[in-house]
Amino acid sequence: MILDFKNLHVGITNRCRLLCPVCARTSIGGRFIQNMFDLDQEHFTKFLVDSEPETILFCGNWGDPVYAKDFISTVREVKRNNPKCKVAIHTNGSGKSTEWWEELISVLNDCDVLHFSIDGTPDNFNTYRINAKWDDVENAAKSCIAYKKKQGYGPSITWKYIVFSYNQDSILEAYKLSKAMNFDDFLLQPSLVEETGENSWLKMTDTFNKIEEKFNEQRRSLL
Repeated sequence: MILDFKNLHVGITNRCRLLCPVCARTSIGGRFIQNMFDLDQEHFTKFLVDSEPETILFCGNWGDPVYAKDFISTVREVKRNNPKCKVAIHTNGSGKSTEWWEELISVLNDCDVLHFSIDGTPDNFNTYRINAKWDDVENAAKSCIAYKKKQGYGPSITWKYIVFSYNQDSILEAYKLSKAMNFDDFLLQPSLVEETGENSWLKMTDTFNKIEEKFNEQRRSLL
């Protein structure tokens, strides 16, 4: 008997190409990640189909969902059986081909969201997203945006920007780039870096509310 799972947050793999400083993969000497694994694709896909959720958030605490084995097959099966299920995917966008991104976007629809985590501009975003490659991220976003335009429908494609000390003055520049690339949305999020410790340099030097307010004023001035 399947329980009533309506809203799911799924960590489908612990695989990732990046070494973000505050990630569980890299903190405390990376001792929590000893082996790479994916959830059993066949059994877990069956669970996602049988539970008939209203929303599924693929945003791993340990890994990036796009690196899971047969990830597209899992999403395709969910959407085939439950087209109204709202799927949100968070990814850094590195390491996949144009064809891979086109296949992923082809199985999503208008109720879904694809978030690209790009914390800065091409010159500084990998200060936090260590090992991320701008060429890969740019190709991923452009491939998805172009394929969506060709289809005439598809998920909302969002530039998700976590604010840190190093990028808090680059927000407007990144926003302008997101508009030039035809992203559907640009989303700011506060960082959760602790005030003390070896990663304290990442913490914002002002409150998130003030930074967001300043950005919104700048954005309005562009209209």
